[in-house]
Amino acid sequence: MTFNKNLGKAMRDIRLETDALTKKLQTQNLQIDDMHKAIYDKHSRRFEKAMRQVSFLLNISTEGVGFDVMKDVYQGELIPLKDILDEEFEVEVLIEEVVENTIAEGEIVEKEASEEA
Repeated sequence: MTFNKNLGKAMRDIRLETDALTKKLQTQNLQIDDMHKAIYDKHSRRFEKAMRQVSFLLNISTEGVGFDVMKDVYQGELIPLKDILDEEFEVEVLIEEVVENTIAEGEIVEKEASEEA
């Protein structure tokens, strides 16, 4: 009998834990969806702001046939994005070597006069 009681209690505990984890996962999924929507909305508003600024600052129309966001200037010509090689969009990332200066505890570091100014 004791074994059955322990087994029943363990199964109830597992169900409660599973239910709690399921509820937590659903809450997190809702938060992720909300964040995706917020990021998309913010990006869209900033893009629209940039389009208004281009129109205003450069005194050109972003409406109509002459303007197409699906084109870009490539090698001096306005061409469709699909015709631009993918490697042209890659950004070169420069990694600078970081030199750490470590100072032992209690060590006194003297500065030169040019560094203090």
